[in-house]
Amino acid sequence: MCRDQRALHGSIAGLCGACLWAAAWWLAAMPAWGMYGLEESPEKSPDEPQALLAPVELLPVNPEFAPSAELAGPKLFGPPVKLAPELNTLMGPGAGQTARAIDRIKPANFKELTPGEATRDLVLETLGEPAAVSPRGDSEAWTYTVGPFPQVRVTLHEDVVSSIVIHLASPTARVDVSRELGLDDLQPVVVCDEQQQPLGEVYPERGLMFAYADGAADGMEARVEQVILEAITVEPFLLRVQQQPVEHYAQRLADLRVVQRLAPEDPVAFGLAARIELACGRPLTALAAAQKAVKLRADSVEYQLLLADAKRQLGQTREALELVRGALRQSDLSPLQQARAHYLLGRMLATAPPRNYRQAMEETVAAIKVAAGNVEGEDRAARVEIQQLLVDAELSLAEILAYGPWKQKHQVIPQWLVTAEKAANELIERDGGPRDVLLSVYNT
Repeated sequence: MCRDQRALHGSIAGLCGACLWAAAWWLAAMPAWGMYGLEESPEKSPDEPQALLAPVELLPVNPEFAPSAELAGPKLFGPPVKLAPELNTLMGPGAGQTARAIDRIKPANFKELTPGEATRDLVLETLGEPAAVSPRGDSEAWTYTVGPFPQVRVTLHEDVVSSIVIHLASPTARVDVSRELGLDDLQPVVVCDEQQQPLGEVYPERGLMFAYADGAADGMEARVEQVILEAITVEPFLLRVQQQPVEHYAQRLADLRVVQRLAPEDPVAFGLAARIELACGRPLTALAAAQKAVKLRADSVEYQLLLADAKRQLGQTREALELVRGALRQSDLSPLQQARAHYLLGRMLATAPPRNYRQAMEETVAAIKVAAGNVEGEDRAARVEIQQLLVDAELSLAEILAYGPWKQKHQVIPQWLVTAEKAANELIERDGGPRDVLLSVYNT
């Protein structure tokens, strides 16, 4: 297996502001009361207004497509490479165990050999004896020359095909290969190395990958050297959930539904679904997903906090408080988990009777301090999440100050709204965060 191919497989498997810094220093350097210029007042506060469910279908994939007889590659790389009918990615809905189990999933096959299902005997019956056999640990690779493909490598594990690697006669434009195989209507996942250079792309619904030739600047200009078939697995779907824009809720949930059916005992998809449902304002469906995630992994603080948030939004305050306080007693919380726990506790103290605005403010300030001190990480997804939490906490603090019994609130609250707006704009401009975060600022 070549270096790029190993890197491609490894990347897939590895999946199962200045004003903010100033604000963080200011928060840490001053006592909670002095920093706002506030004094307690006996004035009464009005009650804070309290903050379903549509089924999400799996998104349709491309209709049946009749591939052309040959693939026209650029003249620079020689004559067209014929792929059909040897390579078929549009199996009928009744063909293949995975296709029968999950609607719209159609595993790719090579001459009716489907990874994860085809046996040793079927390979011999279809392709004959291999030209070469290479042992690879507890697997073995059989090498063939088939039609226009100079090398086809079939890897077997425990007498079942685990992968099929098809070497094209010459590097061919990925857009042409995709069109030839009827994949234009599917959304691939680009796989990159540690330097974020593209290695290839994956089509999760087909279990099919393109391995790029060296020197690909981006996926659109890449040329395909190999087409790789593997069994349908959850990792490409999860990777696509992570790569899609945050606000593409329906598409991300559709992929997570597939993962839940492929791996019903894996908590990751349920945890991600709970987070997206909460972002969509659907705490009831978020509750069900979070409960499943906690059931599958009871020691996960992340899933406990998701469950607490769903319960909080549904008015189940006592249970939510127990979960959050239990999380805060843990000694190994990540900065994001710590900030989220303080934020949720502050929200509940401010909105659930008996309201304690003083303690709610202290917990929210703690969340802001932790979040503001950790928004410069290298991981974009983590930065987006903690920056979003920072905006939410700053807006929550403005609300707490508005409803709490303090003087000078009309001078202090606008300052926090401006700070939240700056954080939201930074989230959008630097990390491509969802633009609807500004709606939260303007609606506060």
